[in-house]
Amino acid sequence: REAKRKAHQSLLLECDKVVQEYRERVPQLEEQIRGKESVLARFRQSVEALKLAREILAKLDSEVSHLWQRELKTRLEQYVPRLLDRYEEPGVTPDLELTLRDRETGKVLEGAKGLAYLSKGTRDQLDLLLRIAIGDVLTRGGEPLPLILDEPFASWDDTRFVQGVRFVTELARQRQVIVLTCHEWRFERLREEFPQIHAMIHFLTTRELGD
Repeated sequence: REAKRKAHQSLLLECDKVVQEYRERVPQLEEQIRGKESVLARFRQSVEALKLAREILAKLDSEVSHLWQRELKTRLEQYVPRLLDRYEEPGVTPDLELTLRDRETGKVLEGAKGLAYLSKGTRDQLDLLLRIAIGDVLTRGGEPLPLILDEPFASWDDTRFVQGVRFVTELARQRQVIVLTCHEWRFERLREEFPQIHAMIHFLTTRELGD
């Protein structure tokens, strides 16, 4: 009987100890729970804010893409016929890749893959026109950007070369155009065969720069 009484008392003491520890820890646990709930609430707010930002950015991206498509198309429609009369309906895709239609085949060429079958000279012409169009869009409503072209006609045949020089001299009426080249002989030949175009160009050699 005495052993049972002692065991009972020991059990009561153990229960009291557990209850006391519980009473001491409950406020701490409740405080931790409140802290976690606060963090969770802020996290949820951040998630909602990010969702809203993503929606706004997606809308802006779409609007900017459509703006660039429209503006680039307008300028390419002006430039492409001046160098490439075989192609029409120039424009850009939503990813801002070049697109146009071949008059002879009726085929629509789109992006790098679609334009890959064109000659390097033709692709170079298109690249030049696209860069100029991009510069126009960037400065719309303001003063046109000057153009600095490094060997733009290097892979162009003689016919394309004359077309290209005539084109950039026309552009030079509205903006400054600087062409860097080491093929002086082509411009000497231009002077002989197309003196009216050659007369519109101001030449500056490295020898003159050295002087």
